[in-house]
Order: sequence, then structure tokens, then C-alpha cells
Amino acid sequence: MINLEEKEDSKLYLEANYETIKRYPFVLDLYMQELWKDQGGDQSKLFEALHICPSTYLYCNVGDLCFQNGNIKEAKQYYLTALWMAPKYLTSKYKLFLLYYGVKDYYRARNVGYEILSATYKIRDTQTLRMLADVKNRLKKIEYCSDTQGVILDKNDSVNPEISSIDVL
Repeated sequence: MINLEEKEDSKLYLEANYETIKRYPFVLDLYMQELWKDQGGDQSKLFEALHICPSTYLYCNVGDLCFQNGNIKEAKQYYLTALWMAPKYLTSKYKLFLLYYGVKDYYRARNVGYEILSATYKIRDTQTLRMLADVKNRLKKIEYCSDTQGVILDKNDSVNPEISSIDVL
């Protein structure tokens, strides 16, 4: 286990050698993931990393950043891009579900939630189970919400990554 002092030393090393690290996309991707977890993300480097080594993980993180800053349309585009890159990646679908749920677009939230629950996922850790349980619980709340009673889901309103022209909120 790495102690706090070693972690700080490694951060300082990585910061000092960032120009060299960004020449190696795989290492840069790992670096940005760790930086995002520990510090909430360095925005300028995160956007730069997207151009150097685009990954679903980084697109989800940028979507989170946009969502936190209140830029819902941009966050949705980043989540949809992550979903397009890896259609079976649960995290990007889950974050898109949370976005719709957060802005009270229950129609789309239900659609995405049902897609999440109907798919099969390889259970790698408890995070997958927690996401699935959260979707299930939030869908139950949506079912009792008066805004969505009687709504029939439209087959055309799908999270299929090939359909990237879904109306933005």
C-alpha cells in the first residue's frame, strides 16, 4: 500500500514530467484517471488529454465536469461520445441516465434505465452492482412520479450510439 507521502512524491514527479508523459498515450490516460480521482481533475490537462488519447473514461470525466458546471448540453454530448466509443460500457450509460434523471427528463431517463437493466454485464466489482441497484431504485421513483404516468417509450428514442442526433435538452 502506498502511503500519503509516496503518493505526493509521485504526483510531483508526474507534474514535473508531464511533457514527456503526454508522448505516451496509455501512460497519460492512467495519469489523468488518477489525477481526476485525487484532485477532482485538472481541467486544462483533462481537455488536452482528450485530444491526445481519447478514452471513454476521460470523456465521462469531462462530461461530469460539464454537468457540475451546469452545462447540460455539453455533458450529454460527452456521455454520448463515450457511449459511441464503447456501447457496452455501463458507466457512460449510467452517467447519461443520471444526467436525464438530474434534469427531470424522466422519459429519457426511463428509456436509458431500461436499456441498462435489460443488458448483461460482466460483474467485475461492486461498483457495477451499485450502479445497477441505483438505476433500479431511481426507476421505481420515476414510476410513481405523476410527470411520467401513462408515457409509452418510443422505440426511436434510443441510447443507440448510432443515433447521435437525439434532441439536446
